[in-house]
Amino acid sequence: MGARGTFGREIPLGFLAAAILLTVSLAAYRPAPAQAEDAVAPVAPLPVVATTVHRVSGYDVRGRYVGRVVGRRTSDLGFDTSGLLDAVLVREGDRVRKGEVLARLNATRLEANRQRLIAEEALARATYKETEAKLALAKITAERQKNLLRSDNVSRQAYDEARFEEQALRAMLDANGAAIKQAQAAVAAADADISLAQIVAPFDGIVVDRMVDEGVALGSATPVLRLLEDSVMEVRIGVPPAIAGELETEATYDIEIFGKAYRGRLRAVLEALDLATRTVPALFVIEGRLDGTRLRSGELAILDVTKFVADEGYWLPLGALVGGRRGLWDALALVRTEDEPALYRTVRRNVEVLQTETDRVFVRGAIADGDLIVADGVHRIVPGQIVRLAQPQP
Repeated sequence: MGARGTFGREIPLGFLAAAILLTVSLAAYRPAPAQAEDAVAPVAPLPVVATTVHRVSGYDVRGRYVGRVVGRRTSDLGFDTSGLLDAVLVREGDRVRKGEVLARLNATRLEANRQRLIAEEALARATYKETEAKLALAKITAERQKNLLRSDNVSRQAYDEARFEEQALRAMLDANGAAIKQAQAAVAAADADISLAQIVAPFDGIVVDRMVDEGVALGSATPVLRLLEDSVMEVRIGVPPAIAGELETEATYDIEIFGKAYRGRLRAVLEALDLATRTVPALFVIEGRLDGTRLRSGELAILDVTKFVADEGYWLPLGALVGGRRGLWDALALVRTEDEPALYRTVRRNVEVLQTETDRVFVRGAIADGDLIVADGVHRIVPGQIVRLAQPQP
């Protein structure tokens, strides 16, 4: 008997056995191993860039704090008395000198009042002279009555009347003198009112605002002009309290204004803390303009302060850091291999970043002075990997 094929034909058992034997033989066949020239060549150690680190005693922290240029003095000028504004003699942008008249009230009534007071003073002086003449006559009369009384040629009553008349005229003369002084004071007050009827520049500066024009009836202390002292400019900058404690009064600091460098002398650090910004105002006087540029009130000013922080550590290139466990940082140190001095093994070193700059970081941690640290390309390396230096160390 035989097996039936696909089309129903009978296949002899001998032929079937031979086919199975051939299949097993082919399956057992394996090609010969590749020759030595086809084997994979060993991988060469990766070249890396490294740097030798040295311990330092601290680092500088550079802070930049923003403020504004302000005039040392800014005053809203007005009249002490009320009246009709007669003339404003300056315009916005005009530069004025100390003592220059800037505006005037209509002083017609003030001048008339002054003339009246002068007349009252003249009347008081005339009255004083009249009383003075009467007193002179009374003194002579009293002396004569005294002499007549000694010879019993006049009554005691007549002498007493003459004597008390003299005393009354002396008192009147004193009153007339007081009236003169009162009149003089009234004239001086009128002169002061006339003087206060004009605005005089209290310092050299520039007129930055003109609030009212001629013809307006003003009340006392109504602002008319705003004067800014621009001969001496100051910078007001808010700094953190910790930095404010490091600043030295009368010392000079670098201040940048509109892209230009200036030197600012610290005039004062205010004690009050700005609750909005949590900063302390520091006032700097700009000492000289390096290129003759005139500063303008309101311009931004940047204070550049460098503070030394005493803390031992190491400077590493920014590219030397690799992310570590639990959000910390690692650096890869190189340790020479025992078999081949030209090769190194990478070892993980945990570090703490204390200060970051543009291209480097200040760290402390499991690093020793003189360690060789991979400076760049740490993303291509794993701890324990064998590497070589791209440039041999001297």
